[in-house]
Amino acid sequence: MSWETWPLAGSLIATTAAGLAIAGVRIRTLVRRLFLFLPFVFLIAISIPISQGFSAPWLQVAATVVLRGVISFLSGLWLIQVLPFDQLLTTLRGLYLPSVVVASLAMMHRYL
Repeated sequence: MSWETWPLAGSLIATTAAGLAIAGVRIRTLVRRLFLFLPFVFLIAISIPISQGFSAPWLQVAATVVLRGVISFLSGLWLIQVLPFDQLLTTLRGLYLPSVVVASLAMMHRYL
């Protein structure tokens, strides 16, 4: 992601945060879940420059990975908060997500 597209990413985060606020997700819950998720994203983000060498744009690559991971995580959290799980599975099937993934999600939900 180039530096010119960062305002677009910021607006995506702001839109997702607004959706989470409308859905009634408490800030404390959001921060707690982000703190559980971010170490994994940081490990992935730092592994890319380590494997390819710390060239000039390594910080930009790592920041892009973290930003995209956070946006994806917040969007998924919003979907889980807004839709009942059965509707979420129906929506994922409608978006032609592979049936193995949908079946795995359904099985995990059933046995949790």
